[in-house]
Amino acid sequence: MTAAFWGLVAGMLAVALEAAYKMRAPAPWIVHLPYVLPAALLISYAIYRMVLASPSLPAAVVLFSVSTLACRVALSLWLGHQIGLGTWAAVGLMVLAAAVRSWRP
Repeated sequence: MTAAFWGLVAGMLAVALEAAYKMRAPAPWIVHLPYVLPAALLISYAIYRMVLASPSLPAAVVLFSVSTLACRVALSLWLGHQIGLGTWAAVGLMVLAAAVRSWRP
């Protein structure tokens, strides 16, 4: 598997966990432990595999940032939230950073 695959898996799991936690009613942290703990372990494993498959640590950080940002924007659009111009600019710059990172002369 490639670093991009593991970055996307980690990003999707992290955003899904954030969305599930936000959509649930407020409760003590122990109530959420049965689904948070396995998800956190899967996210950690995916990040570990992404870092191993990546050429460098900064490349892995950019990859994970792009994947989580893309998943957050997609989820926000699906939920009908307004996305500001600054967020679109950040998305564009992160995608540009990922493209520059993967470009080889």
